[in-house]
Amino acid sequence: MWKRKRLEQCKDGLRNLDEDLVWLVSRLPDEVLVSILSKLHLKDAVVTSKLSRRWRYLLCQTDRLVFEDREKRCVIRSEQDSNANKYMSWVNHIIHQHKRPKIDEFNVSFGFDKSATDAINKWIEFAISKDVRTLELNFKRFSQTGGNYYFNVPVMEIKFLKSLILNHVDVDDEGLKKILRNCPILEDLSIVCSRKLVKPEIHEKGFALKNLDMTSCNGLKSIEICDSNIVSFSSRGYPIALKFDNLQKLQKICMSKGYSLKTMNDILCQICCGVPYLQVLELDLYFLEGSIGPYPFPKLQQLEELIVNVFDRDDDALFVLSFLVEACPNLRRLTIMKTMWSRPRHMNREARRMADKPHQCLEVVEIVEYRDSARDLELAMYFVQNCVALKKLVIKPFGGPGLAKDKIMEKSVAKNRARQQLEPITPVGVELIGISQDMEVFWILEYEVKEKPMLNSLMQGGLDYIMLQYLNIDGIRTIGSVLGQSIALDYYVRQVDGMVGEFTDINRSMEKTGTFTMKRKKLFQLVGKAN
Repeated sequence: MWKRKRLEQCKDGLRNLDEDLVWLVSRLPDEVLVSILSKLHLKDAVVTSKLSRRWRYLLCQTDRLVFEDREKRCVIRSEQDSNANKYMSWVNHIIHQHKRPKIDEFNVSFGFDKSATDAINKWIEFAISKDVRTLELNFKRFSQTGGNYYFNVPVMEIKFLKSLILNHVDVDDEGLKKILRNCPILEDLSIVCSRKLVKPEIHEKGFALKNLDMTSCNGLKSIEICDSNIVSFSSRGYPIALKFDNLQKLQKICMSKGYSLKTMNDILCQICCGVPYLQVLELDLYFLEGSIGPYPFPKLQQLEELIVNVFDRDDDALFVLSFLVEACPNLRRLTIMKTMWSRPRHMNREARRMADKPHQCLEVVEIVEYRDSARDLELAMYFVQNCVALKKLVIKPFGGPGLAKDKIMEKSVAKNRARQQLEPITPVGVELIGISQDMEVFWILEYEVKEKPMLNSLMQGGLDYIMLQYLNIDGIRTIGSVLGQSIALDYYVRQVDGMVGEFTDINRSMEKTGTFTMKRKKLFQLVGKAN
């Protein structure tokens, strides 16, 4: 009954649409409508096929087939057989009706079961027959004992494939060689959670491969890449042995998780010898093992950008960071990604201070997840005092979109404190970014739309709500208007609070010393807001 009522309300809303708009959509050529359908989620695009015969034909001409449904994947875990069969029937139905000779993207994502192996093989054959350019297989397992889908590399040449993404798909060392040999223009290869890779080797310049990613491949022990045209390489997972040789075009490397100082030094030696033109390096400084002291890392002369991931209160990692920065004499940009940890490491010994080491080229320092703490202030001050060429100090307070209400004010307080602490010590000519008075704070407006709510539901509390008599087009316009006014009012209140805080600081300074100091630009901004 309620479905029929909701359908009637939707029809009422559609009647209110501008007839000219409906006429314009119907007049669009097929090529434009097919392009629009290709951008939609496949389930939404399927719904349009019920509008008319013309729309049913258009759906068969899309160049993107993305069979991805998170809700269905969750259901498959609990009701494996029945829902897996429904999913496979859905994919088979769409494939059977598809008429376009070529497709750009084919993406299948669901919880894998061995009974689906034959169907998956046919889907891959279909995609290859359509000269697919991007192929993604994401078969995250709902059972730890079920195993992964094994990717049987086709014998024939796959001429048009440029991007291959395999998630929870097993590929062995020989299979990787076949992929590179049979895909002459393959540029992007990502292998995630494969259990068959052990010691892969890539030894040819003839391959078109540019970007290689191997993430969470638990059986992986080593990787050897020599004489290749690869541009970026990423390995996120357990520590592995690396061998790089004559990689003239490799510009970016990402390594992560649990490297000891000795292993990290070996990796940097490989980079120094085999990757002469590396520009971007990303490392994790988590759980460093080994003696912590002045460590002579090899020099990375060409490195321009360094990204490090550290725990929020790991003093050893920051101590090592100072020596790592010293090993990059031409470094231009440094990004420190801080991650919260439940307790500080090495609590029973004195915290190590970062060694003062002036850097001549570092221009931009970015600290992500900055908190209102003495450690973070000391970290920022270190780079302000030791970077001779510093131009920008970028501070990104902790949190982001989706913060709970009780965390929003905490983030705002941290931002204001950071501004008060860092502005006085920031030299003239260094731009402080991210904590200015006009900084946009990620506020989340939690509203609930209630259609004809009953009194008992209103008395239960919860989110702020907008009450509508009918959920139709006019109601949606009302929601937009209310939310817009709420956002504007919230911004106005924050501006007033900020000005009150500024004038309070000025009054305190006047009471103590009889005068106050402020940058001219900031004074003009404050006076302009007050007016």
